[in-house]
Amino acid sequence: MKKYTYQIATAQHIPQIEALQARYHVLSIKSEDKKDGFVTTLFTTEQFESLINLEQGLTIALDGDRVIAYVMAASWHYWQHWPLFQHMISDLSSMTYLGQRLTVDNSYQYGPICIDSAYRSTEVLYEIFEFSRVQMAKRYPILVTFINHINPRSYTAHVDKLGLEVLKSFPFNQNQYYCLAYDTQKPVLVIRNERPEEQLEVENLVREAFWNHHGPGCDEHFLLHKLRSDASFVNPLNLVATLDNVVVGQIVYTHAHIQSDTGITHQVLCFGPLSVLPEYRGLGIGAALVRRSLSQAKRLGYRAVFIYGDPAYYKRFGFVAAEQYKIRTPDNHFADPLQVFPLYADALKTITGRFFEATAYAIKEEEAKAYDLNFIEKQTHTGLPSQLRFNTLIKMRRPSGLGEDKV
Repeated sequence: MKKYTYQIATAQHIPQIEALQARYHVLSIKSEDKKDGFVTTLFTTEQFESLINLEQGLTIALDGDRVIAYVMAASWHYWQHWPLFQHMISDLSSMTYLGQRLTVDNSYQYGPICIDSAYRSTEVLYEIFEFSRVQMAKRYPILVTFINHINPRSYTAHVDKLGLEVLKSFPFNQNQYYCLAYDTQKPVLVIRNERPEEQLEVENLVREAFWNHHGPGCDEHFLLHKLRSDASFVNPLNLVATLDNVVVGQIVYTHAHIQSDTGITHQVLCFGPLSVLPEYRGLGIGAALVRRSLSQAKRLGYRAVFIYGDPAYYKRFGFVAAEQYKIRTPDNHFADPLQVFPLYADALKTITGRFFEATAYAIKEEEAKAYDLNFIEKQTHTGLPSQLRFNTLIKMRRPSGLGEDKV
């Protein structure tokens, strides 16, 4: 997958930055495109130059030599000449964050951010934000920004994806704005496509996550190794999560299908393995991977996503028992662990039948054990709570009484 580069802008990048700004400014963008985000403040060449020279505050993302995104960040002193920022400066003392009352000394103003629309579903948002955060964290503990209420895409990107917190809403010049903040010492969780050079590292992550989880040892790392070269593998949904440039989680998807009771085959998706390094559990990383990948699967036009997993975990994302749609296992059973997430309304309204995952999921034990010899030896254990739960789950199945009992 493509790797983009990030840096502090130089004067030679300004023409490309200005072109991006002009394309996505609120006064020039088409009305129907505003839902996809826009910038509201128009900056001159001289202002961009001073931001670079005085603050080192203009970060860009590059695809080769082409500027595909920029984000601004600077001290309140830099922003003090704009009326909106004058208002925000005067209002800082009314807000507290991280136990501190906001001041011009402990905070800075982040934004605007502008990303070429062709790159908005990639890792660029996360990585340009993270690059800028690292630079500014050397000077300030708190990031502050604002978002116009009529810009819901920017709100979603910053609150739901990046984790900024809303401090308040405020009116200015007949507009309503959110004021948001972020702890600059907190790395942002970056979710992006796996890179070829990371494959062994990710397999080791999966092994660490699943070792002794379902039974003694595990074979999920071998499964991932096998899936990558299988025709069912969905490369755009081969995602990893990183914190401080460390890969801490992963999720992969494959094509699957429903063989309907009327004889029609319907293409769907299945995911797994989903893994998080044990020392990073409890931080919402797995949840972020599931939500991001479901959203991306929807954008890619898929019908539904299936998973064999624990309903106690997956129901939080909106997964329901496949039985609700009369969808069964290949051997015509209803199974509580078989769950589905329809990606649009009525996606499965007229479909009943058997669910079939990719044949690559059927792995041979001797092959898995042989592959595991490539990794550091680990102790195996039995009788663990997760193993007992798994054994309970696989027994939660019963004949459906529908169709014929054949595979």
